Amino acid sequence: MKKMMWWIIGITAGVLLLGILVGYLSFYSI
Repeated sequence: MKKMMWWIIGITAGVLLLGILVGYLSFYSI
């Protein structure tokens, strides 16, 4: 049960970092 929680946190953090990276790159390419 605890492992599942960390799995969800890991995915959420990964998606968030990916979104920030994409936003950062698209901001600089304009």
